[in-house]
Amino acid sequence: MKILFTGHRDCACEESVLIHIHNKYPDAEWIHGGTNGFDTQVEQFAQTKGIKSIIFSEEAKSFGQFTLVQRMDSMVKNCDRVVALWDGRSQGGTRCVIGKARSAGKLVYLIPQSKIKRLKNSIT
Repeated sequence: MKILFTGHRDCACEESVLIHIHNKYPDAEWIHGGTNGFDTQVEQFAQTKGIKSIIFSEEAKSFGQFTLVQRMDSMVKNCDRVVALWDGRSQGGTRCVIGKARSAGKLVYLIPQSKIKRLKNSIT
């Protein structure tokens, strides 16, 4: 199973959320976009737990040159379900990935607002 994590660059979640997902799906591979904020948190957690992660970074040479839309399409295509840290913003990549995943029939889990933390000194 491959789980796509998507979220804002200026937010993170309580670690208990990632622990819960890892415990529920211990053999899953984690996919993310390799950006600051939530993606960084996901990657650091994956490294400490020995979770295989697949990074679709904006500069990923192994996937060819992307437009942002192609990158999102590719991440959604390559996952089985999505974990989204979304605070309700009406625009942006996270909202777009959620829409694409739902349209593709993928299960989308929204991290509860009470578990989202705003990061200080972050660049959006």
